Amino acid sequence: MFSSAILVMLALYVGFQRAVYVALAALLLFGLGALIGGNAPEVVAVSMALTWLPGLLLAAVLTVTRSLTLSIQLSVLLAVALMVGFFLVVSDPGAFWSNTLNQAAAEWEAREVPEMANLITQMLPWVDFLTMLLVAGLWVVHVGTFVIGYGLYRQLPDARLDFGRFSDLDLGKVLAGAMAVLSLAATPLDAVWLSNIAFFLYVVFWLQGLAVLHGLSARKTLPPVVLMIAYAGLLFLPTTVIVMLVLALVGYVDVWFRLRRQPAKTE
Repeated sequence: MFSSAILVMLALYVGFQRAVYVALAALLLFGLGALIGGNAPEVVAVSMALTWLPGLLLAAVLTVTRSLTLSIQLSVLLAVALMVGFFLVVSDPGAFWSNTLNQAAAEWEAREVPEMANLITQMLPWVDFLTMLLVAGLWVVHVGTFVIGYGLYRQLPDARLDFGRFSDLDLGKVLAGAMAVLSLAATPLDAVWLSNIAFFLYVVFWLQGLAVLHGLSARKTLPPVVLMIAYAGLLFLPTTVIVMLVLALVGYVDVWFRLRRQPAKTE
């Protein structure tokens, strides 16, 4: 995934077109290597394309919008649109995911890999929220690497483009308000799809929560060790989800109460 961040940096530094050429050359190189090595080159090409394409698309959106905040907001809206489209097409998402997981578990059992089959089976209790979990997971990974790539570009000594600082990221009250309304409507309407979208909109605020920590740390109002602990918690898998949910709460609160607001000067 870090290679996606490098491509984002290249797209901003040398231009989107040249970054695409680099990606295509790498795909060709690895495809030939896989072909010579006896592995399926199409598997390599598809996996690399799925890793790099979202980052490059976000970099292209960034050069058009010229705003880091707006680009991330658009990625949230796109993810929500994909979820809504899925729920419109699939009338019973729970049954769909149950059948999909059972088929996948059966295939792994047939391949005599019971560990994978058991892992997939353990996901069955979460089928009603599996759509949200998949979309949120992909969004977190790809938008996270995109932000890293933008940060790497900003560290270059001759970086000319300035689309805003990550520490100033604010996803806005519209998304925060939509999350609140959908959360309140989901229970009386007994609509699982509303709960999926509402929780996804909550999760995306983890990025703003991280931006809050960066902003407060830069202003010397928060010890740098807190930011270090947050990153360690994100990278350490057993605590990743917990830290992310806490950061989402911080980001959501910041929308309404502006935690990064400069304190008033006293005479």
